[in-house]
Amino acid sequence: GAPRKKRARKAPNRPASMRQVDGKRGTLLSALIPPVKRPLHDCGSAEEIFHYYWLEDMRVWCKERGLSSSGTKKQLIKRILEWNAENPNSNGVIPPASGKRAAAQRQRAAAA
Repeated sequence: GAPRKKRARKAPNRPASMRQVDGKRGTLLSALIPPVKRPLHDCGSAEEIFHYYWLEDMRVWCKERGLSSSGTKKQLIKRILEWNAENPNSNGVIPPASGKRAAAQRQRAAAA
């Protein structure tokens, strides 16, 4: 048979906010997401968390703070932003656990 012609590659279909503008990321996305990854407790927008963090990172962060770690990425982002709003001066410090299990762990640690 005849040799096949190579098809020209189509440019990726990206949202306007992610297209290259003068060699830089689009202005809309740049306005929403800081250029440097910040700790989760400093993140102020869902877009920033979604862009920089994996679902598993968010699950670990939620477990460390006693929050539910199940659900979609969108649900975890909502929980993280709510926690950040309720604990504005925490600097990411995990509050001491409460409850019977935590009290027993503290007693064991003090006895050791």
